[in-house]
Amino acid sequence: MKAKVDQGLCVGSRDCVSACPSVFKMRDGKSSVYVEEVPAGSEDECRKASKECPASAISIEEKKDSKLSHCQSTVTAEHERSQDADEPCDDGIG
Repeated sequence: MKAKVDQGLCVGSRDCVSACPSVFKMRDGKSSVYVEEVPAGSEDECRKASKECPASAISIEEKKDSKLSHCQSTVTAEHERSQDADEPCDDGIG
C-alpha cells in the first residue's frame, strides 16, 4: 500500500499525523508521506487518515495481490474453456 498527499489540497490540519504517525509527518505546515510503502500493521490507520482528511488530500494505492489475480485469471480461463461454442452463453447479455 502507498499513500500520497496532494499538497495543493492539504490544509495542514495534522489529523493524518495523529491517525497514522508511522506514515505522515508535517513539513512546512503541510502533511507529507515519508515512507515508500505503508508499514505492515499501519494499513488501517492509513485508511482512517485518508477517510478523515478534511481536505480529501490523501489518496491510497492498494497493493494488488498477485496470487489473487492469478487465481481470477485461472477461473476465467477455465470458464471460457467449459463454454460450448454451439450453446448460447448464459451471461445475461443476450
